[in-house]
Amino acid sequence: MSVLVSFALGLVVTLLFDNLPGKRVIRALLIIPWPIPVLISILIWRNMLNPDLGFVAPILESIFGTSPAWFQNASWTRFALIMVNVWLSYPYFYVISAGAIRSIPSEIYDAAIVDGAGEWNKLRHVTLPLLLRILMPLLIASFTFNFNNFNVIYLFNFGNPPMAPQRPRWCFS
Repeated sequence: MSVLVSFALGLVVTLLFDNLPGKRVIRALLIIPWPIPVLISILIWRNMLNPDLGFVAPILESIFGTSPAWFQNASWTRFALIMVNVWLSYPYFYVISAGAIRSIPSEIYDAAIVDGAGEWNKLRHVTLPLLLRILMPLLIASFTFNFNNFNVIYLFNFGNPPMAPQRPRWCFS
């Protein structure tokens, strides 16, 4: 899930912010999470989501009246871990998506315009297939890396909350 969301966010950021004026400054701001060491980023996120010391819980409580149990509920812990991992990896996907999009020849887009394709059709039928062909090995490698990435889980919440013991499905008692 983390790789898919990170890739989608990196691609969306590439498509939205690459043609704006001042794109060098925007690019620099968008890749800020990348050079920060992973340990420091995880500890910052852990402290921001801390219900006693962090600032996210009071903001969510003031808006919604409650705040998720980031460290006690297994589902919210998973969501928080995915969110942290997306924060850590979307700059990578932003950079490789921006480079891959620049490598697509403009003649292909010109031919799509001549054929009557709009922006959505150019994205769906030209950009995405060509991007996936270029980036699929990197997506697979990123999935493999994230599958084996124990640091984010352990540093964020020390492997907690423990999973409740589950009875086997064949047990009827």
